[in-house]
Amino acid sequence: MALHRPQRAAIALGSNQGNPEKMLLEAVRAIEHLPLVEPRALSSAFSTAAIGPPQPDYLNAVLLVDS
Repeated sequence: MALHRPQRAAIALGSNQGNPEKMLLEAVRAIEHLPLVEPRALSSAFSTAAIGPPQPDYLNAVLLVDS
């Protein structure tokens, strides 16, 4: 029987609605509760300008996980 080797993945997170910092933290918490997903590292949050119609800047982060 072959052993399962965890796969590393980077998940890009971003929000520009409501309280973006709170939205990012809630997304990380939700991902932490997924079965067979183990968070490894979370980047610092960074802001980027939105593209398209006028709208607030985005707050972004990247979550590194093993699954």
